[in-house]
Amino acid sequence: MTTPTSDEHPDAHDIIPRKNIRDAKGVQFVVSRLRGLGLSYLRGRCIVFKKLGKDQWSAPLFSSINSIGFGLTAGYDVIETIAIMGTEEVLEKFKKGGPRFHVDLDVIAGRNSPVAQSGTDIPLVPYTIAGGALIDFSFKGGAATMDKKRNEATYGRSVTPAQVLDGQVEPPAEFEELYELLNKLGHTHQA
Repeated sequence: MTTPTSDEHPDAHDIIPRKNIRDAKGVQFVVSRLRGLGLSYLRGRCIVFKKLGKDQWSAPLFSSINSIGFGLTAGYDVIETIAIMGTEEVLEKFKKGGPRFHVDLDVIAGRNSPVAQSGTDIPLVPYTIAGGALIDFSFKGGAATMDKKRNEATYGRSVTPAQVLDGQVEPPAEFEELYELLNKLGHTHQA
């Protein structure tokens, strides 16, 4: 796990190997907040994109994440993650659209700390920045669910996760800069 911060790592923009972006089947962006004192609660939002072909990405699929933990936890943290999805199987979980449950062990200590996680899918490689004041050594269990309201508001109608991720839904114009950046990074010949 790698934790880039612009103050501590001047080359933070190069932290994800370009090859991983080029070879990705999908990309997931997550922003979550974790707080606790003994018991912990994590809540977050997630956006998933599937690579449809060279320089083509699906429209964004919006999800929410909720998790409860038990262990040694004290403090508050904001966690930002970019996860590179290396297989179609990982994306299939999102296309099913129902709740996705997980149990994992997180170890976070202090500000701008690496977030070491267990229980992640091996074909899903997370790159995380944690920027709060938190000590967390806890077991967590939770679920990720499709954010139906956000997807409906974005697309003007009810859509299924498969429709979004399989390219049957037109991507919103406001994501064009992100698509351009993903394509640019995927073309860079840097290991």
